[in-house]
Amino acid sequence: MLRGVLYVLGSAVCYGVGPIIFKSGMAAGLMPLDLLMCRFSVAAVIVAVILLVKNRGRLHIPRRTMLRAAVVTPVFNCSQTFLFVTALTYIPAATNSLILYFYPLAVAVLSRIFFGFTAGRDFVVSLGLVLAGSVFVSVDAFSSAAPLPGIAASMGAMLVFSANLMVLQRFLKNDNPMEFTLCIFVMAAVIFAAMRGPTAVLVYTPEQVVFALLAGIVPTALSMPLLYAGVARIGSAYASIFSSLELVVTVVLSWLVLGEAVSLGQVAGMGCILAGVILPNVVLMRRYRDVRRGGNP
Repeated sequence: MLRGVLYVLGSAVCYGVGPIIFKSGMAAGLMPLDLLMCRFSVAAVIVAVILLVKNRGRLHIPRRTMLRAAVVTPVFNCSQTFLFVTALTYIPAATNSLILYFYPLAVAVLSRIFFGFTAGRDFVVSLGLVLAGSVFVSVDAFSSAAPLPGIAASMGAMLVFSANLMVLQRFLKNDNPMEFTLCIFVMAAVIFAAMRGPTAVLVYTPEQVVFALLAGIVPTALSMPLLYAGVARIGSAYASIFSSLELVVTVVLSWLVLGEAVSLGQVAGMGCILAGVILPNVVLMRRYRDVRRGGNP
């Protein structure tokens, strides 16, 4: 279980860097569809190479996995990432991420409805801290009258992402996370390449190429496999809590790299979120320690 937690935390850091890469790439002249096309194309190549090396040059993905990915990709992955990147054209990276991070509440409710998830006291406290942190961070965003199209796109991304985690928890019980991820990357790359046109890469400047590659490596090839592997081990409800570290990473980098203002309220919010992420880790470590002690004579 601890390995699953580490997978999700690593994914959160990689995802947190994503909005900075996307925002910088658009500032360099790339369109959202450029970033999305390159994001999934580059990631598909990387994951395919990893699987080929791991399987000694053989790649056999079950038809069931491909069919499930064919459903998930256009309905969830493509729509969520398109809404998220579109929102970045209207609102700051930190604002976009903070809206996305109202999703732990949606995931907790959906987990209760569909999987009978029972929230323990530690989970409820963690969820409360994460939501309190999101409220702190969001005060400045909404008081500054952020554009409604950006807020709507970010809210849409949050709802789609919440539903996606629920579906993943069901599918990943019987599918290999890396193979499932590769199928999603390939299908998403084909969809966005058809929308943008693959020849667009021929006119990219060196700076644009760098951001296109980074979009495929950091918030995609690294983050998604880690998230899927984590969900398969600890479930979507706990994954949603640990993933909240992403918001802290994005807000800090938005200040350091993009020069976006960070208020005391946002700092307080990040403190709440960090506390919400650390609390379940402490509880899990104690349980793991007790189990190990109980297994020793």
